[in-house]
Amino acid sequence: MVTQSSSPPQSRLISPALDFLFLAGGIVSLFYLLTNGIPLIQWGWLHELGKKSRYLKVTRLVLIGYAIPLFLYYSFARSNFKKLKIVKFIQSLAKSRPQIPLMLLTLCFWAMFTLSGFARTRAFETRAFDLGIFAQAVWNTLQGHFMVSSLKDGICLLGDHFSPLLLLTLPFYHLWPDPRALLSLQALATSINIFLIFKITHKKTRNAGISLLFAALYAFFRATQGPLREDFHPEVLAEPFMLGAFLCLERNQIIAFLIFTALTAMGKENMLGISFALGFYCAVFKKRPWTGLGVMIFSVLLFLAETQWWIPAMTGKPYFYQAFYSGPENPLGGIGRLMSLDSLNYVVKMFGPFSFLSFFHFPTLLLAFPILFQNLLSRGETFRSLSYHYVTGLTPFVLVSSIYGFEYLRSKFAFAAKNTACFLGIVAAVFFLQAGPSEYYYLWEIQRHFSLQKDDVRQALAKIPPEFSVLTHNGLIPHVVNRRNVYQFSYNPAPDKAQQAARLKADYVILGEEFWEPGTKSLAETRQALSESGYQPQYQKGGFVILRSKEARTVAAQP
Repeated sequence: MVTQSSSPPQSRLISPALDFLFLAGGIVSLFYLLTNGIPLIQWGWLHELGKKSRYLKVTRLVLIGYAIPLFLYYSFARSNFKKLKIVKFIQSLAKSRPQIPLMLLTLCFWAMFTLSGFARTRAFETRAFDLGIFAQAVWNTLQGHFMVSSLKDGICLLGDHFSPLLLLTLPFYHLWPDPRALLSLQALATSINIFLIFKITHKKTRNAGISLLFAALYAFFRATQGPLREDFHPEVLAEPFMLGAFLCLERNQIIAFLIFTALTAMGKENMLGISFALGFYCAVFKKRPWTGLGVMIFSVLLFLAETQWWIPAMTGKPYFYQAFYSGPENPLGGIGRLMSLDSLNYVVKMFGPFSFLSFFHFPTLLLAFPILFQNLLSRGETFRSLSYHYVTGLTPFVLVSSIYGFEYLRSKFAFAAKNTACFLGIVAAVFFLQAGPSEYYYLWEIQRHFSLQKDDVRQALAKIPPEFSVLTHNGLIPHVVNRRNVYQFSYNPAPDKAQQAARLKADYVILGEEFWEPGTKSLAETRQALSESGYQPQYQKGGFVILRSKEARTVAAQP
């Protein structure tokens, strides 16, 4: 008796072919998503495309070319779709060992942005504002000069922004006294957020696959990556604490919630808006009125104390950053900005990649309001950019509210609940079609600025003992920042660099033609004036010159 196969031969051939095509397409799509195809250019297989936007267009075409057949196959052959090996593998991994892709994503994110930060430092693309300022304050604190920064006119930095959370970096900077330590710590803090987003999503959805997707969306979000490319800011270190506070509140761990909220408030004075919002959420939506009210009152009183008393007492001046907002002479200015196309565009850039899911869960959306309205009402255009640190404190709650909005729609609409995979696919497609360039692209661009000359200059700068004061350009300061006194050249024609050096009594003056401040005297004129003032060359190569004052005290050789 002959046993016949349950499926025709043609079907048995098509299934492996589809497995191969979808697997290959997934690998190619992931490759372009992570690299924008740059390795193909590095290997000589493709020519350079020129503008950044062209790399994004190719990446989006690849993603669309993969997503459309996948969606059609899911829609019209769902039973066969579920049998695809790549689908089975992803489902199995998400259900049985989600910690493996989660940890891989977290570690890769941290390693990539640490490497990128180190590369920017090597290429002289980090600056005094703000890496140099904070690195010097940390170094000075370790030397017994609490949070002092000569780059901020010698004040204690708590008189500029109230960020005592910066003190948490002291042990790390003691072990490795290098500004790159701060860049790596900042990348680590954001990497921890990936893990916390997974935990928050899993707490809400009880689904490891959904949790992994939202963790990945956070990692690829432009507003997540932007601040890590803009030097260092201590408030970024506060983001894991604010997510930790929210997660503890959801778990009804009130003591831990209060501790993490207090640590959030130490990030910067504007983080007190977030602690206030967390208190409101606790009081109204978690039904703990006294705890929430206490956090709200504490946040308001501490904000007033910091901005109206502590900071002015340290500087002798009013709180500087209130100037970014409308004064009494123009009380409607902020409202006008709130209603502008610029503000609408900012809202679209922040919430649009997540298909505006945030707007379906108002309680968690409220947690995004303090930083959102801070940025919308500000006079500064950079406040409404995803490339600066001003999104700090906003990005995590855009994710949280999107997660809760997604779950709300699933709970209210049977179609969304029955077609969760399709729903997630649409959310992911919308997101990745709006994603910016990969970090690989930026790293490729940075490496173009490497040179043996810059490496030689860095070694020469490292030989200047910390006992000497230094006056130099914004872009060179991170390489000479571990000293009591380091100063930045003015961008104004007067006083000129020689006059600055004389006024500050700088021991060393470092000139770099590549970093020259526009509108000021030329390098040749400046060098001549410094020579007449008694500065003698110690190093010269290409457009770099290191000059030492003849009055500079001699440092005794160490045994």
